[in-house]
Amino acid sequence: MLKLYKRELSKSSYKLVSFITIISLLVALFEFVSPLLIKYFIDNFKTSHLLIPLLIIVISYLLYYIFKIILSKVTNFYSVIFKTKEHNRLFNLMFHMKYDKLNSLEPTYLVERITNSVNTLFSLYSEAIPSFVISSFSISLSILLILFVDKLLALLLIVMVPLNILSYKSLNKKLSNMCVNLQRVCANNFMKIISVTSQVDYIKQSSDTSLISNILEPFITKIHKENAKVNKFSKFVSISISDIINIIHNGVYVYAATALLLKNISLSDFIFINLIISIYFPALNKIVQSNINLRDLKGIYAFISSEIIDNMEEDGNLKLEKIMKIEYKIENLAYGNNILIKNGNFIVEPGDIVKVNGESGSGKTTLMKGLVKFMSMNISINDIPISNYTNESIRNKISFFSQNIPIISGTIKDNILMGKTMNEDILELLNDKPFLKKFFTLNKGLETEVLENGSNLSGGDKQKIALARLYIEYPEVIILDEMTNSIDEITSCNIINSIIKEYKDKIIFIISHDNNTTKFCNKILNIEEKKLQYSTKNTLNIL
Repeated sequence: MLKLYKRELSKSSYKLVSFITIISLLVALFEFVSPLLIKYFIDNFKTSHLLIPLLIIVISYLLYYIFKIILSKVTNFYSVIFKTKEHNRLFNLMFHMKYDKLNSLEPTYLVERITNSVNTLFSLYSEAIPSFVISSFSISLSILLILFVDKLLALLLIVMVPLNILSYKSLNKKLSNMCVNLQRVCANNFMKIISVTSQVDYIKQSSDTSLISNILEPFITKIHKENAKVNKFSKFVSISISDIINIIHNGVYVYAATALLLKNISLSDFIFINLIISIYFPALNKIVQSNINLRDLKGIYAFISSEIIDNMEEDGNLKLEKIMKIEYKIENLAYGNNILIKNGNFIVEPGDIVKVNGESGSGKTTLMKGLVKFMSMNISINDIPISNYTNESIRNKISFFSQNIPIISGTIKDNILMGKTMNEDILELLNDKPFLKKFFTLNKGLETEVLENGSNLSGGDKQKIALARLYIEYPEVIILDEMTNSIDEITSCNIINSIIKEYKDKIIFIISHDNNTTKFCNKILNIEEKKLQYSTKNTLNIL
């Protein structure tokens, strides 16, 4: 799968690299035009024609400047396209990771690493790779031009290329490994900082916020220590590279000046050498820097491979068309190392409303997570193992409303739709639900902004928003996990009654500590002493 990702990445970055490389080549060509013109005009110097040469040189510099501006605009244009596409691609891979791995690695950490990876990838494809190509071109052309002036100096420039690259190979490799570790440390500790600072209610009611600062201090210190360590080493590498190049650079000036004094070269040759050398050495420096940056690819691919691709969830190949029967055969259902349910079997069919009872931590929610393939269990749908079905078709037929209600930054409408499109039918459907009336009577109605983590919503408001999603999903199986525990009893009964009427020919699981919900159910699942007991009722109480 990593090979596939690399192939897709290369395909999506092809235009970016091509355009930037072509424009960069034009910039590089015009960079050589001026030294050539200056040498020509000095060799053919005539006082009466001074204005024309100066005008031509100014025009060449102007064209050089214009192409650099075009290069900047092209880079900015492609940055949005490239970064958006790669963020979406990596987020999509992240969304298909195994449920337990996604939780254990933690989304905030992964998002931070993905963002750093995308930014680094763009720098590589927009700067490092074109820079490597252009610098190679500039170095080759510089050596070729110097060859016509001074063969010994040209030989010295040729020898310098492999010496510079090989001299810093080990240093660059160590720096690359340090940068990979820096990304990991920063992402991990940034995640911990966010987890603390997002607890606004607790922070604001705290009488001594220095205690919060004490919690944050180790995370902040680790980030800055790791940054300092990398900066210290990178500055050493940078200073070493630039100082060595500067020493050789100055040595070339001395050599050229000596050659001029000994009359081995002309004045125009001396000026030409200095102008070409001012192009050669920065290009050589960029070659070394490009090698450093290109090694970052290794760290990015290691992250994508080991932490995302290697943890992708398994998928089936059959498409689930319609759910006619669900059968559980449980044996030693565990979460981590803890056995939740030792054994138990049951079958449900369309029209069944199932109450799931059990103490907190007994495995009620875990049992239901198997039905949406979050966890591996011995479950069959229509007498076919659930693992044979595609994850997409399973989750398209089953709606799991968790007690951990997802609330995003945006409007109430955004939170209800969660990416879906609002139309008149959906609006009318939602407006018809009594438990949503409150939202429609707000000043901005469904366009009311929801603050971070839903801090301006009550627990009941969040549950109502989550339940509103149910009416625009049209599932065949509904799992309600403590979905009305923050709503008053009368409203809760009305909501559940409405759901049952709306989806009377579907399968509904109700996980709730509220015994009043039992009256709506025809089947009962009891988890007690790590055993799953299954029973049926003859009648349903629908209001």
